[in-house]
Amino acid sequence: MSCSGFQPISLEKPTPEDEELSDKLMEKVRSVGGFDSEETKESKGAVLLKLDQIAKEFTELLSSAMSSTEQVSGECHIKILTSGLHGLGVPTNKPDIDVLFVGSRLVSRLRFFSLFYIMLRRKEGVKDTNAAPDAFVPVIRATVDNVEVDIVFAGFPSKDIIPGTLELRDDNILKGLDMESVRSLNWCRVNAEILHLVPEVDNFRNTLRAILVWAKRRGIYSSCLGFLGRMSYAILVAKICQLYPHALPSDLIKAFFELFSKWKWSWQCPVLLKPSTENWEFGDLAWDPRDNPKDRAHVMPIVYPIHPHINSTFNVTESSLQIMKKEFNEGFKVVSEVHNNEACWSKIFEEFKFFDEFQHFMVVTASAADDGRFRRWVGMVQSKIRNLVNFLEPRNCISSIRVNTEHFSPVSETNKYVRRWFVGLVSQRPLRAKDLRSPIDKFKSMTVLQARRVGFYTEDMKLEAAYVDRHQVEDMRKENSHFGAPTLSNTAAVGTGEQPSTSSVAEKTCQYDETTLPIPPKVRKTE
Repeated sequence: MSCSGFQPISLEKPTPEDEELSDKLMEKVRSVGGFDSEETKESKGAVLLKLDQIAKEFTELLSSAMSSTEQVSGECHIKILTSGLHGLGVPTNKPDIDVLFVGSRLVSRLRFFSLFYIMLRRKEGVKDTNAAPDAFVPVIRATVDNVEVDIVFAGFPSKDIIPGTLELRDDNILKGLDMESVRSLNWCRVNAEILHLVPEVDNFRNTLRAILVWAKRRGIYSSCLGFLGRMSYAILVAKICQLYPHALPSDLIKAFFELFSKWKWSWQCPVLLKPSTENWEFGDLAWDPRDNPKDRAHVMPIVYPIHPHINSTFNVTESSLQIMKKEFNEGFKVVSEVHNNEACWSKIFEEFKFFDEFQHFMVVTASAADDGRFRRWVGMVQSKIRNLVNFLEPRNCISSIRVNTEHFSPVSETNKYVRRWFVGLVSQRPLRAKDLRSPIDKFKSMTVLQARRVGFYTEDMKLEAAYVDRHQVEDMRKENSHFGAPTLSNTAAVGTGEQPSTSSVAEKTCQYDETTLPIPPKVRKTE
């Protein structure tokens, strides 16, 4: 199918049969965890209140310190916004949330990632704190009262007070912001624009819930590993809602699979929610294949509907694109059966049996000596696995490659900080270990070199990659204490927010030592 425009394909109104079919679909989505429970809602709400209180304490302390040491006018003021799936109104039952802190002129990024970070990690109920202030999208990650939180920051140097309502859709809001703030603000700006562009918000949200559950169960929900993340799927669903403005979720999900299984994926045929305009002031950040040759290498462009127009699928490889096209096609067949009363909705949500599909595998194993180093190291390794796929793709002996989006943690008395990922391989002939030696060596060298470059690599960080057959895989799986699949709210590498970067957040995640933090003198004394 060629690139569609921006006019609806059908204005047909739903029938009573459509309504009944949609009700059954949403019942199934709810039964498989596509909605958050009342308990999860309350937990997230309490965490947001706690973060707001910490923000108030932070601004009060900062104001007091600055008034004593600096001749400044104005106030320290912060506003908190939710982003991610929660910001779209599609929260899942997973206890996690993405938050944007918007700071006034006197709340600098340096102060936020120093003083606020210290105050947060000292609060009761807060654990697993990490900060990446120098990453492409600077982020603080923490677990607050058993809710995982990603916090990004945008500073407004021209505002003394952050207004109660921010005009997120207005491009002028970006004027005067540094690029870190532009990228951080994108999380909320994309959400606001999507909700503005879809004709029926409830139908969009319910369809997105269904698609995300399907993608997770089919093993194609992880932007970090070369598939699509939450924002890419949200844009695709929004596109379908635009083309079928009156359709209900049961018809929208069918149209989703039909359209995108036939879409002519290439840089010349991106998915857009509105006509693109000139990308002002953003340079290489904006996706522009006309002027930027590297953007023409993107095989599945799904573009943000706001400035800067970023391609959300820069990690997709040729192998993962073919896998997703196959899953889209299979999804269309199953949903057609449901519409013809030949199957139930449960069939579309059947899990992909990864280990039953392959005879040949590659296993990637990462380990470290302690929890802090381990979390940084596995974030780095996971963000590089797609490069391993790229190294494997040109080899004539391999016809298909698929990364398992679940990770595994072997039971070990000697080292509990171990994680494994499996890559399924289809070969035209019997594979030998030496066939894969060159891609493995390149992958290991690249990953270690990048960790050294950003300054957190230590000798206890180990990385192995090896060919294994099905029998060896079964033995390895018996060793595993648990496995973890990507959640419905955050599947990118740590805090990447699906942004393109040569230095991802996962690569630069660090744990601060409070004694080395650049805190204003008065604030350090107060601490």
